[in-house]
Amino acid sequence: MEVLINQDRQAWNKRVKDLHDVAAEVLRAIDKRDTDAIFEIGERIDEKREACHTHYWYPNQKLPPGYDRP
Repeated sequence: MEVLINQDRQAWNKRVKDLHDVAAEVLRAIDKRDTDAIFEIGERIDEKREACHTHYWYPNQKLPPGYDRP
């Protein structure tokens, strides 16, 4: 994982910032008690998390037919 991060630190930093920004959105939605927004933003957090894990944590994972990487 560290090797992949170090190969393109700029891309890693962008992923981290994007995740931070969407997490800040969900905190605002929580403060407003906006459950619809919490669920919508939660989906985006999960997509960003999974894309990051797929790229850095388990990049060589064999996926089932028809599954697209996030």
